[in-house]
Amino acid sequence: MRTLFSFRDFNELGEYLLKEQDELAKRVHLLERHIQTPNKQMAREWLTIDELQDYLPDYPAKSTIYGLVCYKKIPFHKTGKKLRFLKSEIDEWLLGGKMGSKEE
Repeated sequence: MRTLFSFRDFNELGEYLLKEQDELAKRVHLLERHIQTPNKQMAREWLTIDELQDYLPDYPAKSTIYGLVCYKKIPFHKTGKKLRFLKSEIDEWLLGGKMGSKEE
């Protein structure tokens, strides 16, 4: 059986397809923005011991940092003989030392 379509049917179909195309374009744009925006977890910033010295608020001596590493008081990663510090872990470590007030 053959179905006849009117010009109005094609016009409505065209309008529907244009709306769907616009919606898909918006979604693609959002996905592209999401892909281009680095995830905080993925964007890892590594610090050397010299960079860590400058980053820490009290600018400790290298020997102080080595002592913290030796007693595992600071988060660190070691590859061979090189020490590396993940900035996000250092931030957490710094914030972990917060002292509560009397009310807390």
